[in-house]
Amino acid sequence: MPRRMACSQRGASSGKNDGRGSDQRLVTSSTSSVGPSGGLMSPTGWDSHDGDDKINYTVDETAAGERSIGSRDDELLDITRPFPDLPAQPDEPARFTIRAVVVGTVLGAVVSASNMYLCLKTGWTFGASLFGAILGFAILKPTSNFLPKFLGGGYFGPRENVAVQSVATGAGRLSVLFEGAIPALYRLGLLSPTPKEDFWRLITFTAVCAFYGCFFGVALRKFYIIRLKGIFPTPTATAVTIRSLHAAGLAGDAMRKAKVLVSTFAASCVFKAISIYAPGVLWDWNIAWWIYKTTRWKSIIAASNRGWYIELTPAFFGVGMLTGLNVGLSYLAGAIVSWGIIGPATDHTGLTVGSPSKGTPDIISYKSLDLEDPFNKPSARYFLLWPGLMILMCATFTEVAMNGPALYKGLKLLVADNMKRLPTSQHFARAKDRADAFLLREDHEDDDPAPQHERVPRWMWASGVTLVIVCTCLVLGLQYDMNVGLSVLAVVLGFLFSCIATQSAASADIAPASYCGKASQLVFGGVTSPGHYSLHDKQLINLVGGIVATGAAAQSTDMVSDLRTGYLLGASHRAQFYGQIIGSFVAVWLSVGLFLLFTSAYPCILDASITDCSFSTPALGAWVAVAQAISLSSLPIPSVSGYLAIAFGVLAIFVVYARYKLVPARWQKFIPNLSVFGLAFMVPTTQYAIAMAAGAMVTCVWSWKFKASYGRNGYAVPAGLIAGEGIGGLIAALLEITNVGGSTYGSAVGCVGDTYCG
Repeated sequence: MPRRMACSQRGASSGKNDGRGSDQRLVTSSTSSVGPSGGLMSPTGWDSHDGDDKINYTVDETAAGERSIGSRDDELLDITRPFPDLPAQPDEPARFTIRAVVVGTVLGAVVSASNMYLCLKTGWTFGASLFGAILGFAILKPTSNFLPKFLGGGYFGPRENVAVQSVATGAGRLSVLFEGAIPALYRLGLLSPTPKEDFWRLITFTAVCAFYGCFFGVALRKFYIIRLKGIFPTPTATAVTIRSLHAAGLAGDAMRKAKVLVSTFAASCVFKAISIYAPGVLWDWNIAWWIYKTTRWKSIIAASNRGWYIELTPAFFGVGMLTGLNVGLSYLAGAIVSWGIIGPATDHTGLTVGSPSKGTPDIISYKSLDLEDPFNKPSARYFLLWPGLMILMCATFTEVAMNGPALYKGLKLLVADNMKRLPTSQHFARAKDRADAFLLREDHEDDDPAPQHERVPRWMWASGVTLVIVCTCLVLGLQYDMNVGLSVLAVVLGFLFSCIATQSAASADIAPASYCGKASQLVFGGVTSPGHYSLHDKQLINLVGGIVATGAAAQSTDMVSDLRTGYLLGASHRAQFYGQIIGSFVAVWLSVGLFLLFTSAYPCILDASITDCSFSTPALGAWVAVAQAISLSSLPIPSVSGYLAIAFGVLAIFVVYARYKLVPARWQKFIPNLSVFGLAFMVPTTQYAIAMAAGAMVTCVWSWKFKASYGRNGYAVPAGLIAGEGIGGLIAALLEITNVGGSTYGSAVGCVGDTYCG
């Protein structure tokens, strides 16, 4: 008799999977639904199922040790092979349609705008796959029943639903390039004074980064999905969700889930747009300032100066609901340690300095990164930046290293698989055969089940890769003065990090795209260390090379993840490929346009001298810090900050190692998430940590007391809150540019220093 247990995200990503095609099956039913997934909301460039958040399916362990994953019912699905069709499911001859492209593009645009807003705020991004799948179903399923065919009517099935979410993913993900890497070019003065002057330069550069993923992803599909049988937990959850929605049709939970998502989206959007006219009352509750203004109690103002206040942000309340209690409390713990303990201690001992307000000297800012002497007189934000960055990098790369055996075997087999095509590669062929025997064991059914007409021909993706490489060399050479050797190195690193990120996503649901960019920065720092490069050239090459690696890793992982969803549902991966191409084309123009919009409405994003800013841009600080540390002759790191960084880095490595090797599985959910713990050091305010912790606690109670309701709406509510605030923030930026926003007509009531705080 199988033993059933709840499948937590940490269980899905504990690193025990070695990449082999073990017997793994998904138990589900036509009425089940998949709940929240940790990989949907993550620090930019770092997607992970970490914490105690649950997917609404269970793991079966038989007496023989075989592993099955599923919900509480009777249908058994093998998640290493395509799912069988639903009962009475008609054929879908048209799986790539105009309606799928239009709806997917619109949904991707919503996600892109939300991500641009969120990642500039705190460095978090919102996955487009489940959002696109659910809303795509909600829009096209009912309209397909009553509209004539020439207006988009006709049968809408799960495979076309995959095409919708593929377009949405392609259109919604490129904001990862603008969360810190590209703004860092302007913060360091390496490009024109304003992004508007570099519009076409940004377009061409974003384009070459965008299309890497489309072509690299297709090239990696057969290896990671079919041969290696990677699990990809989040795409698997998306496939189950799509199957469940179409099994239920327009009845019951399927449409109710969509209605809840749309309702919360609309409410969140309207609330954010209205709040800019009274931010001190509707948005920011700075209780410490209110007490100080009433009583003139000087000690209480210290809490306000350190960024301790409540923000009624639907998005980050929703983030906490999605990521779960472990991530939410880890983020809050990081804020307490950094801005509640270390920050005040460094100020008290004179290690850091603040900037008093001219009108009210008791109001002191510790957020500045525009410092005359960062080594001797750093701000608390600059001081905490280095420990936070060290924690992030050590935790992420240790996580990848703990999955090293699967990564090594996968890359070794990938090399052998390609070397076998050479006439003099018998040694590699034997190595490949041995790897096949180890990885696939007795399962040799690794042939592509897709019919020939649904596959992407080799000439198509190979010519695409070649074209992108040529265009990359031209763009980097003509616009950024990088020679051919450096351009080729950027391409090679991009492909290498694409493989690493995809392997990590396949085995552990971790895609460290942004940190692949940091590793690329280190490589280019070594290459440009000879003295004939100027400081300007070193920093420019460093950042541009890192951006190429980040874009390639992020887009490739998204493409392969989408192809995994399509593989399970029997969708045409040629249709998905076309969808990703179209989505990426739209994303290039959309992401650059959104970046120009936000930086025009909020100049403080790129200007470090403006200390009071609605966007804290923690990722920007990290990119700038790495570029400066590598390119300058001496590291501008305060001594005590450096010692703390080393200590916290060692702690991060030990904690991640202990979670994998020392801590029993049942206790792993209590191990803090060091990546978000470190992120809190880099965000100079704490309201997001408070909101996330509150959202996580609400979800904990909700899932415990009202399991059925949580199973139906556990994803829809937070997804609507997150996307809604993102679009509301976009509306607010448009209002600012047209001079009818809060800065013109808003009230400063409740704001610190009686200065408008929207």
